[in-house]
Amino acid sequence: NHIQPYIDETCLDQYNLGIFKETFIPRLLKSKRIQVKFDHNGQYTRKRTDKVIGKKTVKETVGQFKSFIRFCQDRDWYIDPKILNFKFPKTFFQDKAVDVWMPNTQDLLKIINTEKDIKLRCLYQLAAETGGRLNEVLALTYEDVDKDAIHFRHSVGKWNQFRPDFLKTGSSRRRVEISPNLSQLLQSWMQHQVLPKKAGKYKKVFNLTKKTATKKIKLSAKKLGIKWYGGFAPFRKFSYSYLRDQKVFTDKQILGRYGWTNFKTPDRWYYRDLDTNKQERFAAINNLLTEE
Repeated sequence: NHIQPYIDETCLDQYNLGIFKETFIPRLLKSKRIQVKFDHNGQYTRKRTDKVIGKKTVKETVGQFKSFIRFCQDRDWYIDPKILNFKFPKTFFQDKAVDVWMPNTQDLLKIINTEKDIKLRCLYQLAAETGGRLNEVLALTYEDVDKDAIHFRHSVGKWNQFRPDFLKTGSSRRRVEISPNLSQLLQSWMQHQVLPKKAGKYKKVFNLTKKTATKKIKLSAKKLGIKWYGGFAPFRKFSYSYLRDQKVFTDKQILGRYGWTNFKTPDRWYYRDLDTNKQERFAAINNLLTEE
């Protein structure tokens, strides 16, 4: 989708590092995302959307291209091996803004507490309270829910296929404590489902795809006049930022709750200022030049 359409050369030995850098990379950066739709027979169609691919897809595509270069080398097919030395400059993606948006506490609570659909309210509160990744949350089964905790053991894949006992990393498999309110909400929703969707031997808590869940939260926010960005990632950012600011959990407990091994990634991409120390800040400013 993001390689073949942007190659004009016919033979491998015509392709070199200059073409890769000066022709392929600029085309790749303008490549549009692909939308895949499945019908009831399991057949699928693909079409281009009007949205440009992001930084992650760009880097993954270059990685795939390099894999092909190695494939050629293993077979003694000639293609410019200098392509393997290509690296993006450190400042290359600086113009691609990091998504720093996160809902404020009042808007988040408003969305959750005014949601009339018990399934969606349960989904939103669980995402905000646990900070679980969307592919983990949508893979929750009845067996994963305890009275005072949930267990992240499974995930859903790129095409929403259920992946039992498969998570992003080893540290992603974890037990996360939950509030009595969320526990009661989960029990109510699970009892409310007459025919829960099954994935093999497992009964799933939520019968939603990632795309549908993202549409639902944006629609729920829109009804309240709240503009929502970034699917379910804001829930994870909010949850992590809030608990970090509370300074109740130890570092080890925080990392274990969100499935990380260190704070390098979360502090860079997830931590946001919740402005919870406003009064203390003003007091400090007022006292800054006050003499005893």
